[in-house]
Amino acid sequence: MKLTIGVMGSSGGNLGEEVLKKAYRLGEAIAERDATLITGGCPGLPGILSACWG
Repeated sequence: MKLTIGVMGSSGGNLGEEVLKKAYRLGEAIAERDATLITGGCPGLPGILSACWG
């Protein structure tokens, strides 16, 4: 069974560089495991994670 992971977060505001790096790494880790990612589909934190899928 394929794992489904939901990640929710802010769609705006000032996300510091450290948070951006961690969010991108989290997205990469989810993509590496071929899991299904569910986000709000907005910019900000969810958009960063979604970027890992190209």
